Amino acid sequence: MAVAAAPPEPTPASAPAKFDPLAIAHLQKDLNRVSARGGVFTIVAQVSVFAVQTLTMIFMARLLTPTDFGLFAMITSVTGFILLFKDVGLSNATIQKSEITQPEVSLLFWINGAVSVCMALATLVLAPLLAWFYHQPRLLPMVMVLSIGFLVAGFAVQHQAIITRQMRFRAIAFSDITSILVSSAVGLSCAALGFSYWSLVYMQVSYFCANTTILWCLSGWRPSAPGWHANARNLLTFGSHITGATVMNYLARNLDNFLIGRFCGPRLLGFYGRAYQLLMLPVYQICVPFKAVAVPALSRLAHDPARYRQMCHNILDNVARISMPAIVYMIGTSDWLVALILGPKWTASGPIFACLGIATLLQPFSSSVAFIMISQGRTRDVFVSQFCAGVMTITAICSGLYWGPIGVAAAISIFELFIRTPYLFYMVGRSGPLRTYDMYVACFAGVGGSIAVLAVVDLLRHYFTFSSPLAGFACTLPPAFLAALAWTLSSSNGRQSLRQMRWFVATVRGRPSEK
Repeated sequence: MAVAAAPPEPTPASAPAKFDPLAIAHLQKDLNRVSARGGVFTIVAQVSVFAVQTLTMIFMARLLTPTDFGLFAMITSVTGFILLFKDVGLSNATIQKSEITQPEVSLLFWINGAVSVCMALATLVLAPLLAWFYHQPRLLPMVMVLSIGFLVAGFAVQHQAIITRQMRFRAIAFSDITSILVSSAVGLSCAALGFSYWSLVYMQVSYFCANTTILWCLSGWRPSAPGWHANARNLLTFGSHITGATVMNYLARNLDNFLIGRFCGPRLLGFYGRAYQLLMLPVYQICVPFKAVAVPALSRLAHDPARYRQMCHNILDNVARISMPAIVYMIGTSDWLVALILGPKWTASGPIFACLGIATLLQPFSSSVAFIMISQGRTRDVFVSQFCAGVMTITAICSGLYWGPIGVAAAISIFELFIRTPYLFYMVGRSGPLRTYDMYVACFAGVGGSIAVLAVVDLLRHYFTFSSPLAGFACTLPPAFLAALAWTLSSSNGRQSLRQMRWFVATVRGRPSEK
């Protein structure tokens, strides 16, 4: 009687490959398409987050008072500084390095966790000092509750870095959108129930908790037991340079809130802080996607200077053609924007918004300098450039403080346009594939469209009277958009930029065409 042959043993080749959350070799095969699709997911996430934040701001501005926002701004200008150290630059080390191992990333995770514990303890120590400095006892319990969020935030740094390293932008988009929805729901519910300034505290803590939970679930990575690694010193040096640059940049960007709150009081700080946040919301929608997509993509091209320079040129050119006309339109309609989003009791924020808007014209480009140098591994240059640029911004803030919030806004704009940005452009061109000249060329790409938009808005406002801010937007936005589009179509470079956008869309849809 014949015996049936046993089924063959499965070969190792037939077994499914084990997912390696640190591997990136597969990205090199189709980097353009991965970057393009990542850009779409990132933009969708940013638009969604922007919409949620804008709606939340509209309702919160009506449920809370300028003093409530001023009190919260007093503590975030200091506690936000502490929050910088949750990363200590180690996420960029994970993203930028072409090769990194499980023990190395685990070591970075435990360092980030230890830093988070120290952050929470430092916040508790600073709480009574902050209340004493501002003469506001209400700040003491607010800061203590915020320390919970700081404790949680650092334990998700490496999980997000791993997802970004893998260029899994759909997962990042889901995390960002879900976290902001959860925190906005918490904040609005608390505000509606009469929790006043506590609504802002609970909103921020809930964001950290939701974001950390989601990133742990999505990353597919878990840390190993802590242990020292031979390459740890290089990784920590990489992170220390970025941390130093981030700290200096933060001090420069938040000293205005600190000094205005101390010498002008919470009410004027509330007007200034709302104007600044309202302006930066759309600007962040440009800067954040650039960093999220550009750093991992450009890091993979660091060995190919020609492709690196071309990708930088394409990104910066398109950013200029979109961001600069949009910011100019916001400046020209600042009074309508403040009235429509914040409400009539925030009228004093309008002139501050317009003044700060001038400084943000080049913000996407000056911010990109650090991202470009990080992708090249030039972390020491990042530190030096951000330190010097921070000193310039601090000088501007102190120069304008005598004239109150509007004086600070005007001084920041003057320094940003004529001193700080030219210096940063010089630094990015000192070495690497990109030159200082390339940065100026990218900026000039948006100048013509900006002038066209400003002319259209000015003419329409001069010859017509609009019954409401909403009517003004409805009548000026379409002509302004058409003016910017017409200017783009009038030049060969502009038409090339539109062809690149068409290629971008085709690539995302899976049908790449000739650029």
